[in-house]
Amino acid sequence: MLTVAMAALLLMVAVVAVGMGQVIASRHTAAAAADLGALAGAVEASCAAATRVVIANDAEPVDCTVTGSDVVVTAASRTHTLLGLRWTLRSTARAGPARR
Repeated sequence: MLTVAMAALLLMVAVVAVGMGQVIASRHTAAAAADLGALAGAVEASCAAATRVVIANDAEPVDCTVTGSDVVVTAASRTHTLLGLRWTLRSTARAGPARR
């Protein structure tokens, strides 16, 4: 009986670890897509360029704003389904000249 309980506990820990790994990976995907999208948008001063780069980085464009030479991009990434749960993680990045 103890062996079955230990195996169940080990399985639960493994499932939680896989879930946490997916959340972390999705967060990094959203952050990278937002960063690169903001840089691309700042180079061309357009949200179209930012959106293309966000999509190319396996994320969903959520918002893009061009104000003068500043571009602010928000991107989202979804985790894979695990135990019937999916999370959407968002990240926002700004690109433009340094502020003083």
